[in-house]
Amino acid sequence: KDDIFRIIASTNSMPTEWQIIWRITLLTGLRQGEVLGFSWDAFNAKDKSIEVFQQLQRQTGKGLVIKDLKTDIAKRKLVLDVTTVNLLRKWRIEQTELKLASKSWGCFDLIFTNSLGKPIEPRLMAKKWASLLKLNQISHIKLHGARHSYATMMIKNGMDINSVRHYLGHTDIRTTLSIYDHVTDKSLIAVAEKISNLESRGA
Repeated sequence: KDDIFRIIASTNSMPTEWQIIWRITLLTGLRQGEVLGFSWDAFNAKDKSIEVFQQLQRQTGKGLVIKDLKTDIAKRKLVLDVTTVNLLRKWRIEQTELKLASKSWGCFDLIFTNSLGKPIEPRLMAKKWASLLKLNQISHIKLHGARHSYATMMIKNGMDINSVRHYLGHTDIRTTLSIYDHVTDKSLIAVAEKISNLESRGA
């Protein structure tokens, strides 16, 4: 948990767009392609939500393309924290100004783009991730590993496993459970105390 919020704090001086990219990546557990594939029609500022229904993929001979997610479970609605929502509102204004000043803006209506309005290169995001870890003196893990860090943090802090599965987009809840299989003494003591409480109430 501490590492996640330390990384987020270190992004506060970055451009708005990259602040949002790291907040969404680290605070929702989304896949890299899902984050980079967000279009503005997925974002609802009123109810502070974002719909996951497509992703950015690299296809042989075609380069970077936007592809719809295949299953209903993979397509999901997430509620975002207030700070991220406010940053998205701010970035929308900033991006609109960039569009108006550009003579060659891409045809994509993506939330996250390069300076020409085209999709952000996933390898660039991976490179920036490595730099973030180095900046915060954290041992290198692949960007995909941040999903596991998110799941572990949320389960440890009481988020129910089905909600974690929903955010991660897992089809099978056993996949979610396999990420966090470490049993601590504290959790075992909590189980014993719960049994004692139930017994004392005559449950």
